[in-house]
Amino acid sequence: MPLKLQLSYCIYLLWVPNCFATLYYVFVPSFCLLKGISLFPKISSSWGIPYLYVIVVHRVHSLVEFVWLGGTVRGWLNEQRMWMFKRTTSYFFAAIDNILQLCGFSKSAFIITGKVADDDVNRRYEQESMEFGTSSPMFTALATLALFNLFSLVVVGTNKAINDDARIKVFDIFGFQILLCCVLVFVNLPIYQGMFFRKDSGKIPASVTLRSIAFALLASTLAMYYCHGLHVVSRARNSHSRCNFGFESLERKVSGPCH
Repeated sequence: MPLKLQLSYCIYLLWVPNCFATLYYVFVPSFCLLKGISLFPKISSSWGIPYLYVIVVHRVHSLVEFVWLGGTVRGWLNEQRMWMFKRTTSYFFAAIDNILQLCGFSKSAFIITGKVADDDVNRRYEQESMEFGTSSPMFTALATLALFNLFSLVVVGTNKAINDDARIKVFDIFGFQILLCCVLVFVNLPIYQGMFFRKDSGKIPASVTLRSIAFALLASTLAMYYCHGLHVVSRARNSHSRCNFGFESLERKVSGPCH
């Protein structure tokens, strides 16, 4: 196969490995936000400009291109959602299955699902409404990640132990993580609607919702109370200061390690 053709197909070969990077950005920043660990530069730092530039320019270019080719803004949003959903579920399961096969621990087993679409399914498709309807481990993973990001945002937004001055400092330190969490909650709006608000047959089953709530609460609890509190780590140029984020003021420093 010629080199140019190999490079053309390279993007498809990287679909599955990219799922691990996507899972990292979907789960780890929110987990570290609950732990009080800063992963990105401060909002006030000039090092944050490259992050903002890449994010804004890439998304704007994608939206303009999609609309230019005849799509709609809602269709573009659904495309972004499906891009993330596939990378955090089907690609991830495919990667794990392939790794297990290479190690001799698993054999692929494909479950044939119903492909017949009734009038209700066609109507929801025309309305650009996402279809769930069945109980699947993929939906459980999607709903768990969506609820975990929602819990993280609610915990940070409703924390009464932080005064107004401290909130400015917290947003300066954790601004990019908070914004990422907000974006993930917005992207997962169809998941929340499917779990709590939809009444049609295309909603997420109650069994999936209950399992996802349990898993999300477990992950949130581990993040918040593993070190007996929610700690803020502010990254300075020459030193790092660790402060209690959940139960004391931001100004109080913790002199020793967590117990």
